Amino acid sequence: MAKSKPADPVQAARKAAQAKQAKRNRDERAKVREAVVLRKDLAPLRNDIRALERKQNRTPQDQADLEALRAEVDRIDAIKRDYVAKHPEQRKLVVGYEKDQEELRIEQGQKRAAAAAAAGPGMGMGKGGVSGRDPRWSIYYDPTFNPYGAPPPGMPYAEKPYQQLLEEGLIEAGPSTVAAETPTAPIPLDPPPGQGGGSSDPNDNESDDDSDDNSVDDIVLPEGPPPLPPGPPPYHLAQQDRAEDSDDDDEDDDEGIVMPSGPPPLLPGPPPLSSSSIPTGPLSGNRPARPPLLPPPVPMPRKAEHDRLSILLLLLLLLLLLLLLLLLLLNESFQPHRNCET
Repeated sequence: MAKSKPADPVQAARKAAQAKQAKRNRDERAKVREAVVLRKDLAPLRNDIRALERKQNRTPQDQADLEALRAEVDRIDAIKRDYVAKHPEQRKLVVGYEKDQEELRIEQGQKRAAAAAAAGPGMGMGKGGVSGRDPRWSIYYDPTFNPYGAPPPGMPYAEKPYQQLLEEGLIEAGPSTVAAETPTAPIPLDPPPGQGGGSSDPNDNESDDDSDDNSVDDIVLPEGPPPLPPGPPPYHLAQQDRAEDSDDDDEDDDEGIVMPSGPPPLLPGPPPLSSSSIPTGPLSGNRPARPPLLPPPVPMPRKAEHDRLSILLLLLLLLLLLLLLLLLLLNESFQPHRNCET
């Protein structure tokens, strides 16, 4: 029996919108789960699988864990394979499905081969990656496994002997090549006296010394010390010359001045002080005098205050006595009335 449609169109539209939103949410959650699976590394799971497989005495729980791990790895691997098959341009985003080391090595080899071909035949990479060396000269060269003649890690670069290169036809024999490959002999130095290559007779040595002495004696030396090199004079000589010049200038100035005869006149002294200008006290002078100080206030005699207090106390006592008398009189006046009532 077919379901009846709701009569209210507003409610129908609301239900349709809710269904669309629920479907959109399911799709978003599926995409998030897929992204998490694509970025998940399977190395820890595979390590656990290998550890359980190497275990000798596996319990039923270990066997169940091993099967669960294998199923999880297969599930994740299948999702990754399907995603890479559908989106090959996003291969780098999938963990475990990037280009492996073998592919990278092949690409690097192709790039190096292209660079060597561009550099010219027989002039590829050589020692330390420096161009200009034929890779076939290297002792590590192999046309298949090592076409660049690079040394293994930790080994120095070495080339084949010259004779082997000639036999293999890698170089041509010629004067320029032989001169380049054959090291030149070092130039012999003069032997020291008393060894081979010179006379060992002592008389010859003495005659050489005499001839040297005679040649030195024949040289005529000038008298006096050698002249100073060009440049400013030493510091002490410059100071001495300045002092002499200043003394000469002072003498010339003194000769031109005419001195008067007799002693110099005395300087005029201060004028005598009059009696009116002599100050008579510390406050005298041109400064205005200070106003006189006011006398201190006269303190009130304490005796008068004491008398006032005593008078006030007496008045208070008198008032109290009067009040007592009034109370007594009132009490006596009420007593006859009480007696009459009784």
